[in-house]
Order: sequence, then structure tokens, then C-alpha cells
Amino acid sequence: MSTMPAPDFPLEVLRGTIAQRYGLTVNEPQNLPGEYDRNLRFVDDQGRIWVAKISALQAVKAVGWQALLLDHLENATLDCDVPRILPALDGARHVAVSYDGKRGLLRVQSWVEGVPMRHAPVPGEQLLRSIGRVSAMLTSALADVEANSTPPRHHWLVEDSLNSFDTVVPELESEALAERLEPVRAAFAAIMPIIPTLPRSVVHQDLHDENLLVDPIAEEVVGVIDFNDSFNTVRVADLAVAGAYAMLRQDDPVAALAQVVTGYLQRRSLTADELAALLPMSAMRLAINAATWAVRSAESGEPYAEDRSKFTRPTLERLLDEGLDSASERLATLIKAAIDPAAVSLEGRRFVAAENSATGQVGDGTVFHYHEADNMVWADYAGGAIRRGRLIGTRNGAELDFRYVHLDNAGVTSTGHCTSTLEVDVRIRLHETWTWESKEGQGTSLLIELVD
Repeated sequence: MSTMPAPDFPLEVLRGTIAQRYGLTVNEPQNLPGEYDRNLRFVDDQGRIWVAKISALQAVKAVGWQALLLDHLENATLDCDVPRILPALDGARHVAVSYDGKRGLLRVQSWVEGVPMRHAPVPGEQLLRSIGRVSAMLTSALADVEANSTPPRHHWLVEDSLNSFDTVVPELESEALAERLEPVRAAFAAIMPIIPTLPRSVVHQDLHDENLLVDPIAEEVVGVIDFNDSFNTVRVADLAVAGAYAMLRQDDPVAALAQVVTGYLQRRSLTADELAALLPMSAMRLAINAATWAVRSAESGEPYAEDRSKFTRPTLERLLDEGLDSASERLATLIKAAIDPAAVSLEGRRFVAAENSATGQVGDGTVFHYHEADNMVWADYAGGAIRRGRLIGTRNGAELDFRYVHLDNAGVTSTGHCTSTLEVDVRIRLHETWTWESKEGQGTSLLIELVD
């Protein structure tokens, strides 16, 4: 993350740099707010919309890290758009800008259409689930990013929240606010022992209400911007941040968070510890948001600082009035009630055989890797008594119907037919009934999803 404010270059300097290095004319320039970067929206002579992002020279590593992530997402399967980097005429991913003793970095990205969620109507169930799905798909798409060049740790890093809280809360002018936030700190401190054990991945980790762009009519997330806070951290941090801001403006923040999690579970699963950590992480993000922007507003008086926490305090009050332990328990109950197995995708999920009966050969050590497209499902499997196998069939809601063929370790090929029913309780279970076609025998089996 870049934490150095970008230099303020005159518009004509930016026009000249963009024309010389990118071959674009800057028409209809519009400055957009940012925490550290300066952003210039403009239209070129062909009517295409771009954003020029200006960063401090010291942010070169952070800028390179963001470019790595955006390049990685170029061919990813997502439900929404993300910025695309426009190379300079010489192929550079960013260029240097100098003027009047000031030096900075400039890069040009595609404009992502959509209304910032903050400026759209309060999200309903459909949009809340879309937020969860987008978080899950981004997390999956970034899972194999090499994290060797991860930028320095920063104030908004979820796993470092205790340190961030303890740094900013003592600076609050309001002792009443500081005292009110203490239960949030206590709830986060209680989950600290499990944080080092949680699955890790590179994640966006900043899906707040200005970075999620939505279509208010379709009630879907259509774009995600600002990869400035992305980090190799606990994987659930992405969902925690997305869920935190999805709770804003909601009459029942916990119910809203449950819908976000339900959407996430349609694309990825959570471990039991990730689910336990979720609400304390989301509440802590809101607490740090409230405290940080209160301090910055008092110091600078800038409207941007005050605006960033406008809806945070009422949401925190609702959570604290309920009690965070009670809210976490209700969250788990609401998630279980809201999950529709028919809406859960099997794409990319892995399962292990937990039970099998009679003459079944699939057993301990047999791992299935599922794929899904439209109403078709297929999977490769191996391990245990199976050298290699494949199944292929159809899906109708929560029901699967397929045929399978496998080669066992003795070199014998067997075929059969199976029906399977999905059950979802944070992770997926497949209850199967199978019949051999190449020999006599039938039985039942249970596959349980593997969650890394």
C-alpha cells in the first residue's frame, strides 16, 4: 500500500505527460478523491474513458504490486469488471512525472462503469449476495499470485487490527467514543489465537462502499476498483471487509452480513474458524474506520475524512447494542437458514470420500476435483484404491446424476451410475447413491468438501 500522499501536479503537466507517453488527449478532466493517490478521470478523442492515477515516487513498489495483481486478473473468470492497465507507448506500466521540484508516478487504467455502492440505494438481499460472490471469485482468482513482492504492512491490514486500534483510538478527542469501541477490541482480541492458523492468500481486502461499483437496477456488483490495500494475509479478511461495509445503512446489520456470506458460500467455502472470526473482524474494521477518520477529520477538517465514516457509527451502535457474541451466534444461524444448495457452484471445489458402503472402492485418500458449466458437472478423482477416475453428468438444482469410470490400483476398470444430493453447512457434503454397471453391487457414500 502507498501511504505517501501523491504530489499535486497542474492539469497541464498531466495533459502533456499523458499525450507524450500514452498518445492520448485529455478531454473533460475530472478530479476524483482518494486517500493517498490523486485520480484524474478523462475522455480521449475516441470517446474512451480512462483514469490517470498519480502516486508518490516512493510508492513505486506498491504501484508495481498493484500492476502485478491487475495483470494477473486479465484472464480471470469474474462476475464483474476490474481496471485494465494501459501500457505507455514504450510498454511501461507506469511513467515518471516531474514538475517544479515535485516527482511522482503516473499510470493510466481503464474506467470501470458503475455506481459506487455508497451512492446507491441501501443494498437488498440480491446485491448483498452479489457482494459475497464477487469477494469469493476475486479471492479464487488471486489465490495463485506469487506473494514475493508483497508491499509493507499497513494501517488497514485486518490481521494487524489490534495494533491499528491501539494506535489510533488514544488519539480520539471523544473519550465516549473510545470507551464505546472497547467491546470491539475485546471481541477481536478473543480471536487472536486462531488468526495465525487461518488459511492465507493474496486478497483485495478493501471491498468498501466506494470500491464496489454496482448496477442499482440489476442489483449486482458490476465493478471493483482500488487494489491499493491488497495483501498476502488471512483469506477471510476479504469477506470481513466486504461484509463490514455491506452492513452500513442496514436496519439489521447482522442479517445483511449473513446474506453477504451466503453469496460467498455459493462460490467458496469457509472453515469453522474463518466463520468464527468473521463478525469480530468486520466489527473491528468498522471501529478502526470510525476512529481513524474521526482523528483525521479533527486534524485536517477535510470533508473527505468526515464523509468516509458517515454511516459507520450507527452501524457499530446496532452491533454493540445487540452484543458481539450474540451477533456472531445469530449470524451463524442466519447463514445456515439462508443457504440454498441449488445456488451453490461446484466449480473448482475438491472433495474427499468420508464414507462408503458395501463393495465401493472409493475411500480414504480418494480426492475428487469438481467442475461445472451450465447444467453439466464432471470431476477427476484419484487416491486410495483408485489410480485414476472420471465422472460426468448433469445437475438439476441440488441433485446430480452421473456415470463414472475408474481404474483401480490392481489395473481393473470399473463403471457405474450415481446420484448425489448437495447439503451445505458452511462446507458442502455430497450424499451419494451408486450402482455398479460393470459388475454386481450398489451402495451409498458421502463426500465432504476439502477447505484449504
